[in-house]
Amino acid sequence: MAENTLKGTAKDTFIHVDDAFPSSLLGIEIEGATEQTTTTGKNLLNPEPLKNESNFDTSQSGEGFYVYEFEAPSAGDYTVSVKQAVKYANYLMVSDKPTFRAGNQTWFSHLTAVGGATSATFKNVNAIYLYFSTSIAAIQATLEKVGWIQIEKGSTATAYEPYTGGKPSPSHEYPQEISNISKVELKVAGKNLADVNESNSVNFILHKEPLPAGTYTFSCDKGRSSGFMFNVKPIDASGHRVEKDIAGGTTSPCTITITEPMGLFVSGWGLTAPYGIGSIQLEAGSKATDFEPTSKPKATQIDLKGNELCSLVENLDWNPKTFKDELVIDSGGNVSLIKRVFTAHIDGSEPIWTSNTDKFQYFNYTPKTVRPIDGSNAIRSNRFGKVSREPWNFYVAGGSNAALFFTFPLGTFANADELNEWLSKNPIDVNYLGVESQTIPLGKIEPPALPESVSNVWTDAGVTPRTGIEYTRDVNIVVANLESAIASIS
Repeated sequence: MAENTLKGTAKDTFIHVDDAFPSSLLGIEIEGATEQTTTTGKNLLNPEPLKNESNFDTSQSGEGFYVYEFEAPSAGDYTVSVKQAVKYANYLMVSDKPTFRAGNQTWFSHLTAVGGATSATFKNVNAIYLYFSTSIAAIQATLEKVGWIQIEKGSTATAYEPYTGGKPSPSHEYPQEISNISKVELKVAGKNLADVNESNSVNFILHKEPLPAGTYTFSCDKGRSSGFMFNVKPIDASGHRVEKDIAGGTTSPCTITITEPMGLFVSGWGLTAPYGIGSIQLEAGSKATDFEPTSKPKATQIDLKGNELCSLVENLDWNPKTFKDELVIDSGGNVSLIKRVFTAHIDGSEPIWTSNTDKFQYFNYTPKTVRPIDGSNAIRSNRFGKVSREPWNFYVAGGSNAALFFTFPLGTFANADELNEWLSKNPIDVNYLGVESQTIPLGKIEPPALPESVSNVWTDAGVTPRTGIEYTRDVNIVVANLESAIASIS
């Protein structure tokens, strides 16, 4: 009677279904995903000098400050920004004057800095002064707390990017790691995602492990009438609580939107003893529903057997295409990896020879697995940012025997030994589109089951992929929803 089963499908980075019949999944697909930081070079503050005391003016240490002078490349308007202002014992203040209590000052880290400004613009300046607490250890700890510092030209604070010498990256000077999916853990949970059912404290972890980006609702049995107010704050990937409000000064129920994977904790106040808080619920979506007990997520690990799940965007300004590997699991639990994007790691461990044209020096590398497509622009590297036949760029060529080519200024390497020595210290990683796909069997697993009519599914993989499921729908719920929809039309 399987052909008469009512089936549903869903695909997202975080899947939420409310019409499931509790049973094993009928099929699973996990898309490949790749992340790589790219920069424009807008951040002008090099963090390396901040690690050495000799680069600071220590004459104001009696006032409690080491002062670092940032020399602007030219007179003009500059904006200093951090990810968050923090209530913290160590100082971070920015000013347009080298003396404390002079000029325009903005505090980013102080015992009263929570909720303060996260950026400051200085008009027509030649220098900006960063005031820190008086030790290198305190300075580095403060930088981690505020989420590092960006100084950029202009009067608008934009999203943080790491310092790359004022130039775009990835580049040979500032490589950017390519992160593919090398570990997959499929997680299935019921409606209530909270890690706690009841709390005897006004401060408690709501969900420790990172949740995918999305909208969630927190509710409990204590609200404004009970005097209970709270802030919801993040827990980072290392499990550390971050003093940054996602939802501040609010009460139950509370809608939370997160833009990147993170855990959550609640910092509350207003209750007198006893502090007991019950019916704690965290659920997907923007609406609080009836309380259900917490259901611990069930994790299913999938062994990739040394393979990676990758994605790749064609390097074109017009109509670029995205290519993705796929992990496919059928109703019997048979796992297959469909590989379209392949990787190469070039580290000088095998002989590489240089050649010259009239414009540049180059070497070519032929991958040992699947070759790339001749002339393809679907290629990504950790050290080369632009696909072209110019120095410090790379491309694919070679007809049916296509290979990867890496170009350098003429005379960069005197011989092959110098090139291989450079590669041993500066390995090149590449993702490329293969001329043909491969299907790799990865064995068998026990297909996970949706535990409740309202269930959630996501993939924990470091880099967040889209997950697709096919599941059995509950006929009674589907019919009830249809009747409700018809009644609302009538």
